[in-house]
Amino acid sequence: MMSNPEIDKKVKATLDAIETIEDVRVSSFLKDRILASTNNTDTVEMDNLWSWFTPSLQFIILVVFMVLNIYTCINLDAEDYNASVDEFIEAYNLVEDNGSTIF
Repeated sequence: MMSNPEIDKKVKATLDAIETIEDVRVSSFLKDRILASTNNTDTVEMDNLWSWFTPSLQFIILVVFMVLNIYTCINLDAEDYNASVDEFIEAYNLVEDNGSTIF
């Protein structure tokens, strides 16, 4: 652990280092040049592949998707769903065989 005089020396060295910091000199026209360069840049065109997918169209698609999901949830009957799944299993011979297995 450091003794008290060692800590004092390090604190004094740190404070002395602060005195050597100088002001930064910046051109008075730097701000004007930066603003001019940002204002003069051409607008970046969207990729042609997604240019038709505007935010308003995205919102409309989201609303349609939500309405379809709500409609499906309301009209989905669990018994009809189970019956159709059973028909699917029978049609494609996916019935689980209860025969002997290795496991």
